[in-house]
Amino acid sequence: MGIMSSAEIAAFRALEARLLYHDTYAVVRATAVSDGAGGTTTTEATVESGGCDLTAIPRLPREAAEGGRLVSDTNYYVTLSAASIVTASDRLVINGARTFEVVGIDRDGFLAIDTRAVCREIF
Repeated sequence: MGIMSSAEIAAFRALEARLLYHDTYAVVRATAVSDGAGGTTTTEATVESGGCDLTAIPRLPREAAEGGRLVSDTNYYVTLSAASIVTASDRLVINGARTFEVVGIDRDGFLAIDTRAVCREIF
């Protein structure tokens, strides 16, 4: 038996969700779909949603133009459930209003208490 049983880990994750997740998220993933003419078109779909916690990574914020849009140079941590399927190619919509590009994923070690996505806001 490990340090914690499966039931204890599940109970800890449920407690964490109630105490730590003050925001909501939706994982938006771009997928290629057949256009019926032998090609594909890219569509976005919500593949997961739930509770999260959004935290700015402390440093001086900056904004810059990139690809014809204004992007933030401030990175954020979005802490999600350990079971989250978020990837570094996804976008997160936080509280139904703010959109973030995922630039990296940090999953905890063997206990896998949570998943932390490093993101930057898209304006």
